[in-house]
Amino acid sequence: MELGRRAFAGILGAAGAGALAGCSSLTGDGGRSEETVTATEPNADGEGTLGELRYLIETKQGENDRAIQLTRMATGTASNDDGEFTYVTATYDSQASDRGDFINEVGVFARSYATYVGAGGEAATDFTVTVADGYDGQPSSFGIARAWARRYNAGEMSGNQYIGNIVSTFEETTTGSGANTSIRGDKL
Repeated sequence: MELGRRAFAGILGAAGAGALAGCSSLTGDGGRSEETVTATEPNADGEGTLGELRYLIETKQGENDRAIQLTRMATGTASNDDGEFTYVTATYDSQASDRGDFINEVGVFARSYATYVGAGGEAATDFTVTVADGYDGQPSSFGIARAWARRYNAGEMSGNQYIGNIVSTFEETTTGSGANTSIRGDKL
C-alpha cells in the first residue's frame, strides 16, 4: 500500500487539529551510546538501512515532494521500564512558517519511514524527530513507531490512523525555538 506525500499532507492537516501533547524524555541515559547515520542511496537488496532512510528524507522523491536536510541523525540503544530498545533520532531546522507547512514536513518523515520499514528496515524500534528553529507554537518533536509503519504498510491501519498516531506524539513548545525533548520509547 502506498500513500503519496500529498495525501499524507492532507491527512496530517485534518489530524493536526486534534494533536495531543505529553511526550517525555528517554529514561536510563547511563550507558547509552549513539552512532551517526550518513545518507546512502537505496538499492534493491531488500534490506532497508538507516542510511537509506536518511537519503529518502533528504532527497526529493517526486514532482510535488520536498527534501528535508537533517542537521543530525543518529541511532543507539536506551532502556526504559520495559527494557532495552534501539532507536533512531533526527534533528532538522524547520522551514515551516505555519502548521500547514509543518504538517507537510511531517509527511516527508512519515512516508519515508513507512518506505524504509516496507523495505525490511529493522534497525530501530522507534523514530524520534526533533524540530529546531520552529515558528511560535510549533511542536518541538514527534515520533513514529515501527509497529505503526508495519501496520500501515500491511493495510491493517489506514493512512488517517497512521498519521493520527504520529500527530498524537507532538511535543508542543511554548516558545518560538524548538526544544530538544525526545519521545519515550514505551509511548510509541
